[in-house]
Amino acid sequence: MHYRLNIWSLLFLLSLVLAYSPQKMYGFELDKYEGRYQVQFVYQESDEDQIRKVVRDSQFYESLTIYTNPNTFDKNLLTQFWVPADKGGVAILKVNASVQRLKKAGWHYGKGSENEVFTIRSVRIRPPGDIAEVRTQERWYLPLVDEEERAVPNRNPIIEFPVTYTLRKIDRRWLIQDSSAIYASN
Repeated sequence: MHYRLNIWSLLFLLSLVLAYSPQKMYGFELDKYEGRYQVQFVYQESDEDQIRKVVRDSQFYESLTIYTNPNTFDKNLLTQFWVPADKGGVAILKVNASVQRLKKAGWHYGKGSENEVFTIRSVRIRPPGDIAEVRTQERWYLPLVDEEERAVPNRNPIIEFPVTYTLRKIDRRWLIQDSSAIYASN
């Protein structure tokens, strides 16, 4: 009985809030559908969730999109994941250099390139809350091929390593500033 009273009290309070509040509220939205209001709760993504998503999505984009077709690479798209160079971004310069190196050699990651392991081992947000450090363990299968899809000699397609990423929060968005990933120099 006591349990029902709490639910009814909650429903009554919610109806009062819905009746006397503006349409857009913190935590949920009102959606008017066919003359009736529906409550839709808004998911507020935490900083840690955003950081994990940026790290994962950026690495899949870098390895499986940019490097599989470096000739169609649009460097303006990098700012969706990486801190711009003019704002202190180091990783963005490494990605640009890798693309240029691949284009110059006529190489790219071939068909069948894939991620085998991508484990985020830790996320640490440093005070005051605009710098984060992420540690991962990664394993990729990335066969390097030439323009005729022939394997580049002396290149192991299996790449496995731990990486530490440094992210910065700029305008409420987490972006990769630098990483410990090793980029080829030739």
